[in-house]
Amino acid sequence: MAQRDGVDIRYLLDHYEVSDDVEKLVRGKVAPKAREKFLGYAEVRQVFNITKTGKVAGCMITEGLVKRVRRRRVLRENVVIHSGEFRS
Repeated sequence: MAQRDGVDIRYLLDHYEVSDDVEKLVRGKVAPKAREKFLGYAEVRQVFNITKTGKVAGCMITEGLVKRVRRRRVLRENVVIHSGEFRS
């Protein structure tokens, strides 16, 4: 669950190590590590305008899999035009 949710878990031996680690985090000496895992590609085939909802993209998965609850990036000609979550 921690890996899925991106939670950083550290195994420390004593309370001195904990206090040193927390101090380093607070001072910015230990930068958070951004991890990204590839799940799949989807190709937008058509964009629909729905009156009360907004724009809806009709997609076809071309490689791997796409999960609804994951963060995504939308690229156009290898340039990120959206990064974040979708409603559905």
